[in-house]
Amino acid sequence: MLEWRSSALILNVQPYTEKGALVSFFTQDYGIKNAFAYGVFSKKNRPIWQNGNLVQLNWKGKGQGDLGVAKVELLHNYATINYDNSIVLAIIGSIASLLSLALPEEDPCFPLFLETVSFLSILSDFSDHLLLEKYIRWELSLLSHLGFGLSVSSCILTGETKELLYVSPKTGCAVSSAVEEKWKDKLFRLPKFMGGAWAEKDYFSNEWGLLLTGHFLEKILLELRQKPLPFERRFLLEIFKNYRDM
Repeated sequence: MLEWRSSALILNVQPYTEKGALVSFFTQDYGIKNAFAYGVFSKKNRPIWQNGNLVQLNWKGKGQGDLGVAKVELLHNYATINYDNSIVLAIIGSIASLLSLALPEEDPCFPLFLETVSFLSILSDFSDHLLLEKYIRWELSLLSHLGFGLSVSSCILTGETKELLYVSPKTGCAVSSAVEEKWKDKLFRLPKFMGGAWAEKDYFSNEWGLLLTGHFLEKILLELRQKPLPFERRFLLEIFKNYRDM
């Protein structure tokens, strides 16, 4: 019998028999790990088993490849603290769904785990606008971990490092203002907080950023998992649009 403990984020909880659920975790030491857990939906335990919560996971199974059984101790409940903020709840849902879908099982991702927990810990510290900027930067880190870091420090056509305004949807590389007019509508806009040389900080920068990272995340997910961008990530963009238009 194998047993270990690790800090972990709860990513997904699916009912499985009347006694419990199948739970997906993003662990500090073992990457993505799935396990069966008892008593998940009891009135006492339900608040613990929320997506995005940080827990101390005790996993026990016959071997590392076994499904195993999970017991947890709650370390931090991010969803409950931010229950009245729809943007924050959408961000938590998006993070959980993207990690669950994008990362392979039992592949340790210690830096990404630390960065994710660090980001979740500041959800209450910033305005929604600044928080979305930081979330987009988190998605950029996820893209880099998956092997597709964007290259936006210089223009792919001219090599210039100034007047960068766009990003190619094919290469993920920056394009300067020198691009021909006929191509501009086919490119993503590079937000100012990512180095875009727009005249001022446009209120649509977060939308540009979400569209940009979402495009490449979906491209990778289709290639690796044959899955589109998850509903929770698409829902985040819609929540932001509604918030922006208020």
